[in-house]
Amino acid sequence: MQLNRDRLWSVVAPKLLGAWHLHALTAARRLDFFVLFSSAAALLGAPGQANYAAANAFLDALAAFRRARNLPAVSVNWGPWAEVGLAAAEAQRGGRLAERDLASLAPSRGLAWLETLLPTDLTQVAVMPFDAEQWCAFYPGAAALFQEERRDEGDRRES
Repeated sequence: MQLNRDRLWSVVAPKLLGAWHLHALTAARRLDFFVLFSSAAALLGAPGQANYAAANAFLDALAAFRRARNLPAVSVNWGPWAEVGLAAAEAQRGGRLAERDLASLAPSRGLAWLETLLPTDLTQVAVMPFDAEQWCAFYPGAAALFQEERRDEGDRRES
């Protein structure tokens, strides 16, 4: 409700402009990898942080845009990292996420996941310790989304 154009752009601009400039400057080069560090917030939302979620959703869209043009790209929707990043810098934020069962990822595990993901053909992937049932207990509105996904999975298995 308090989000205005200036507050939105102050968070969106660095990610959007930085990623777009990297894309534009490297689009004609042969790259082995083009990795975008997105956030689980783009997938799950972040109460009070629509600007942050939108900035990360742009990174996910940019990866898809590049892949559609046969350019390398993967956008990793990271969950919170332990010891580094926003959740670690703000202990209260990390604690709230852990209560909702979005636990922090040790840097060594995050780097191992990154090493595993780089040689794949994935365009977008989430890396986070996550319990959907616990999350839905805190965000009941999200339960319908997870139930819809489970129904879709069941339909695919039957066909």
